[in-house]
Amino acid sequence: MYTKIWSTRLEDYVSPTKDGDQNFLDVGRLNLFIGPNNSGKSRLVRHLLKSRWEELLVVHNEFSEKGLNLAKQVLQCIPDGESASEMRGDQLKILIGNQLTSLSLLSNCLLYYREQFYYAYNNKCWKSSKLEDRVLINDAAINKAIKEVVRESSDVEEVLPAMETFEDSTKYYIPTLRGIRPLHKQNNDDLLLNRTKDDYMSSREDNNLRNCEIVTGHEIYNDLRKMKYGEGEEQKQVREYEKKLGIEFFEGKSVVLTPRGGKKRVHGNEQEIDTVAVEIENERQRQIYDVGDGLQQILSITFKPFFVQEESMFFIEEPETNMHPGLLRQLIRFLMKHTKHQYFITTHSNHLLDLTEDYKDDVYIYGLKKVVDGEKSTFIIRDCAQDRNVLTELGVKPSSVYLSNSTIWVEGLTDRLYLRCFMKKYLESLEEAGKELAVELYRFMENYHYAFVEYQGGNLVHWDFEDEDTDNGEAHGLCALKVCSQAFLIADGDIRNKASRVEDLEEALGDRVFVLEGKEIENLLPVEVLIKTAEEEFERRDGPPKKKDEETKLKDKLDPTMLQSITLDQYEKSKDGVGYYLDNALALEGKWDKDTKPKPDAFFAGSGQGTIKQKGKFCEKAVEVMGKIAWENTNEAKELCEKIFEHIKNQNPK
Repeated sequence: MYTKIWSTRLEDYVSPTKDGDQNFLDVGRLNLFIGPNNSGKSRLVRHLLKSRWEELLVVHNEFSEKGLNLAKQVLQCIPDGESASEMRGDQLKILIGNQLTSLSLLSNCLLYYREQFYYAYNNKCWKSSKLEDRVLINDAAINKAIKEVVRESSDVEEVLPAMETFEDSTKYYIPTLRGIRPLHKQNNDDLLLNRTKDDYMSSREDNNLRNCEIVTGHEIYNDLRKMKYGEGEEQKQVREYEKKLGIEFFEGKSVVLTPRGGKKRVHGNEQEIDTVAVEIENERQRQIYDVGDGLQQILSITFKPFFVQEESMFFIEEPETNMHPGLLRQLIRFLMKHTKHQYFITTHSNHLLDLTEDYKDDVYIYGLKKVVDGEKSTFIIRDCAQDRNVLTELGVKPSSVYLSNSTIWVEGLTDRLYLRCFMKKYLESLEEAGKELAVELYRFMENYHYAFVEYQGGNLVHWDFEDEDTDNGEAHGLCALKVCSQAFLIADGDIRNKASRVEDLEEALGDRVFVLEGKEIENLLPVEVLIKTAEEEFERRDGPPKKKDEETKLKDKLDPTMLQSITLDQYEKSKDGVGYYLDNALALEGKWDKDTKPKPDAFFAGSGQGTIKQKGKFCEKAVEVMGKIAWENTNEAKELCEKIFEHIKNQNPK
């Protein structure tokens, strides 16, 4: 996968990042390009698509990770002198420096590297640019180093064959003109494909592009027909695709796709049929044009990426066309979860913007703006991952986002991120146990079947959850049900100390309120997650502030292995937060006082009842830890997940 990309065709584009004088874009698996019409986003994507390998400038992480150390060893092994090897040249130094280079130079350099090394290994001499000149390798250390690198040829063999195929790999373009239904009644011409080529690849240079495939959806009928009646492995792949469609888009129901060919009578005339029929669970089989345009879009966009096995680049124009916003998010999740490609997508949809919170480093969002100066137009690209002003540019109004059938009210961002992890683990546990309920619950999509609402702690008192209308705020609070769907509210345990707040909420919401037994959401963390997170955070932080007369930071005097003494029983139902127990395990008890001015500490925030210091950073680390170690939900977390999914299920009946 590429981590940086640019093209020499992008002469009138300016990026937010530069490598010297060279513009480039940082890219991940999913790259979104947004902006008003005529802002240059589709043109940018097509330039990247149509760029030949010598025009495409990249940094590729496969080489960066696997080839970098080997390349450095090459330079160490090669003796000084131009006659010894051309591998002292600029190309290899550029690669080692993780700088932009063209794919053709990247490939040629690596191929040359392999040729030189294997020649040196087999002939005990370096091959010079002059065929008659051979430099014998007499240095035992160099001989040993060469042997060691070649012995580790598994890494070499993983990198180089992949590089050799770069120039032969296919890039895929899914244009806005797409659809499964053929437009020509008399023959099998793909009119959408022809029109796309005429519009965007009419020049002689572009028309002769190798390895650039336009995917309109017209090809699905023939491809499906070939695989359905083909080899056993192909049939298995189709069944797997149908299964994934059922789980991700059709509430876990079985889905069967059938290529229907033949003739049908229309207005007394016979017409050829070459479309796809769909059968969902116990419903009767229907032609694709009878099941809605949204399903056609799903098939048009997911079919090719699912069946292409080699890691490839896909360029997709406006996937939101004819699709519900919640379904759109699920479409992107399908691509991220069930394929391994790198995507470059143009969109006008605001509903894809918060994918950065789900996939973090895998998602980049860029906004484009056209600046006209006389006859010259320049396209400005900016990083929009954290720029909420982009919502205004997309024309988003408050009414645009209240789309979910139910809402989960949480105190803040960290609660939402933790709950996503707890809910995901809950579903995985059901699936591992073979529970049929897992398939039913997997169908629920965030921002479609449910959405999170953050009420920010003390602001909860300003909201009224009664079904009756409020009296304009004179006596009651803001009417929650006027601005969102049916609410399920999760409150921290410390709310029990605030007058009759719990009783009031239970009276208004009934069983749709869940008050934590412990102080706050962090008290639900499994002990292995809490300890591992604390250990990694302990190493990251600079440590507590030091007194003026201290020469050594308090952190340097602490032993993080002491964190292993924490048990779940200590904090799960405690009125104190986990910060108190982490510091207590580090023997910091007595070095701070909750009732007086706080003193230096490691995890205790210094106010409240043991709230964790730097909650946001701690949460980010905890989420990362939950993605890489084995853990299970605590009993209370399981109970909470059961309540949440029960609420979602009640608000989203089949």
